[in-house]
Amino acid sequence: MGRMANRVWMKRCLTCVLLLLLLSPAAYLFWSAHDQPQLGLFQDDGFYLIAAKALVEGHGYKILSLPGEPYQTKYPPLYPLLLSMAWCVSRSLPHTFATVTFINWLLYLGYLAAGYMLFDTLKLPKLARWLSLLIVVLTPACVFFGFQIMAESLFSGLVLVCLCLTERTLTFKRPVLIAVGSGLIAGAAFLTKTAAAPLLITTPFVFLYRKQYTYAACFLLSAMPLAVAWITWSTCHRIPSTDPVWLYYTDYVAFYKANVAWNEVPKLITTNLSLLIASVGKAVLCMLTLNYKYTPEISVVGGFAMFGVIRLLAANRAIHIMAFALAYVLELLVWNFTPGERFLFPLLPLCIAGFVKEMLYVCKLIRGVRSEMRVQWAVALACTCGVGCMVITLIVSVWNNDVHVVPEFIQNSRIERNRRLAAYEWLRGHVEHAPAFVSYRDTEMYLYTGWHGYRIQPLTKPYYDHNRLGVLATLLRVSQSARLHTARYVVSSADDYELDSILSDRTIREDLLNQNRGLRTVYTTPDVRVYSVD
Repeated sequence: MGRMANRVWMKRCLTCVLLLLLLSPAAYLFWSAHDQPQLGLFQDDGFYLIAAKALVEGHGYKILSLPGEPYQTKYPPLYPLLLSMAWCVSRSLPHTFATVTFINWLLYLGYLAAGYMLFDTLKLPKLARWLSLLIVVLTPACVFFGFQIMAESLFSGLVLVCLCLTERTLTFKRPVLIAVGSGLIAGAAFLTKTAAAPLLITTPFVFLYRKQYTYAACFLLSAMPLAVAWITWSTCHRIPSTDPVWLYYTDYVAFYKANVAWNEVPKLITTNLSLLIASVGKAVLCMLTLNYKYTPEISVVGGFAMFGVIRLLAANRAIHIMAFALAYVLELLVWNFTPGERFLFPLLPLCIAGFVKEMLYVCKLIRGVRSEMRVQWAVALACTCGVGCMVITLIVSVWNNDVHVVPEFIQNSRIERNRRLAAYEWLRGHVEHAPAFVSYRDTEMYLYTGWHGYRIQPLTKPYYDHNRLGVLATLLRVSQSARLHTARYVVSSADDYELDSILSDRTIREDLLNQNRGLRTVYTTPDVRVYSVD
């Protein structure tokens, strides 16, 4: 018995050491981004942090950076409530950023634990389970979006835990309490991101399909009050407007209607479907948007992974997970934003599990090939080459992104931020009172200076219509928009629109800004330029 206990103890210690080693690259990247130099890249990060600041300072749940300081009716409050703890610890930005990064690290670990819980629920074999966890831990997209000040880890972790609990409701001694708990978790997911709406629909539907009426009622009674409360509050506090800037900042649905007509939905679905398949392939091969160029092979890998997901869910009869996955994918297909890795976060562990399960199945088929069957050998050779290429691509992608791409991105973001801070200091000495600004990094500017501002955000319709001129025309109306919103200055920096497929070219942006009437350059460096609006 003593030897057996020692073996168990040694096994657990070895497992802990291996997990720490696997987490060390992610921990290093989180530590590297502790001062959040990329703040404003997605803008959501600044909104969350500003909303948390507003709550702590007693202003209410508002967008303090936007002129007029309207209520924050676009993003639910649960994640900002967590971030408010960072503002309580310290009101100084460097220290606040460090605390926020630590909170994100804990949420990232929770997301990984929820992913492992999913693998256990799907009854993956031990090898497939640990390989899937290994890929999730090493996937650059998980780490990259994990250290951003965004709600992806919290939202996805809550969704995965809810799905696992509902899928295994009958295995617990008190299934009614599990149904209530899963409903509360689903409500919390909705209070994190409204993208959890499919979860509130599919879960009670599956309970009803299985004639588990009590569980369906318990789930709805615990989840819906939270969802209804947010919908009611945001509707009552939202200011009606037709201004594209205001719609972008405060209203998901109205911004969607401004971009998508009913007759354009089929085209939107077909476009997003191809992008979604490519995003799945990119995610399971550990690629990242920052250095990714589309190739048809990526879509093949994405289709391979999605086929594995279908087979995996069908084999386990995981109806709750299957129903949510279908509904969530449909939500991504009809939405007017590119379904990249960020939006795949709740489904990423599932996609990786399907990919790994199919890879192991192919390897099993290769081992079973008979030596006298030439056709089988040819097929086996082709499969071996395919599997080998995918494994090599995965390893190279992890090494390249975790060692080079992401650290270099963080360092470059820090350099660009410091140059913008120098421009802010110049403005402090040359601006008599706090004006409104047009700036891509409007949330960053507010956090460092307290000045109001907004971003010029093109509508999504020209992107889906491949209308390059329509996108570029947005920057031809900057001075007009600035006068409309009483903005006195326009700030342009080298890394504005960094992830935009059209506006990322700085030369083009500056040419367009120079064509605006009434814009006069008052401050210029190689990386930052400030215009006054006459």
